Amino acid sequence: MSEQIKVGDVVQLKSGGPKMTVDKLHEWQGRTEANCDWFEGTKQQSGSFPLTSLNIVTERGSRASAAEIGLSGGDPSTSWMR
Repeated sequence: MSEQIKVGDVVQLKSGGPKMTVDKLHEWQGRTEANCDWFEGTKQQSGSFPLTSLNIVTERGSRASAAEIGLSGGDPSTSWMR
């Protein structure tokens, strides 16, 4: 796939968790990360995640991994970062 994560995409951690909306992309410690927003009930949450730990949630509800969309490098960690 030639698709890349961009602002406005709906993503989810490879390990699961809530669907999140990408608000901003930035570089941190030599890797690209996504600032994401999501809701826990009615409370808005936000966090920053390496692109390598995210899957794009497609319209059909399936997910594409960063490797499937042509991204590489960075820390493959899937832990929550706040």
